[in-house]
Amino acid sequence: MNSSHKKEHELDRLHKAAKNGDLVAMLEIGNAYAHGEGVPVDYPRALKWWLKAAEKGYAEAQYRIGLAYERGQGAPLDLGQAVSWWLKAAERGNHEAQFQLHLAYEYGLGVLKSAALSLSWLKAAAENGHFQAIKRLAEYDQSNAEEFQVTVGLHSV
Repeated sequence: MNSSHKKEHELDRLHKAAKNGDLVAMLEIGNAYAHGEGVPVDYPRALKWWLKAAEKGYAEAQYRIGLAYERGQGAPLDLGQAVSWWLKAAERGNHEAQFQLHLAYEYGLGVLKSAALSLSWLKAAAENGHFQAIKRLAEYDQSNAEEFQVTVGLHSV
């Protein structure tokens, strides 16, 4: 079986699983349309499949919908909607969505800037194992420690 036939067979299997309520299958079908895996790239169709899983509370699908709104792929470019979907996913523990919320609040993308909320979501993402969040939090902690040392006169010149 060549690569094209394998992908078609996999999509058939995913469609059957999705009809039976398999949320991962719904996500994977959406991913296939978003990335052109075995089918032509079709962002609106990807969004349709992600919505099916997201409406049933699947955090990864909710995160992907946020990306679709952020990028204007299959959905209108709308940072407010992106944040809304990331919030749903983040509340379910999705560390990618938590990191996106950190960035949104840091830069005021679709929300008002908030250093406190940015840091809160950065900490949540780091606690859930997001590598970039862990790295940023360590850099944040280091810069705050240096600032504290300067403030209390401990910084060496």
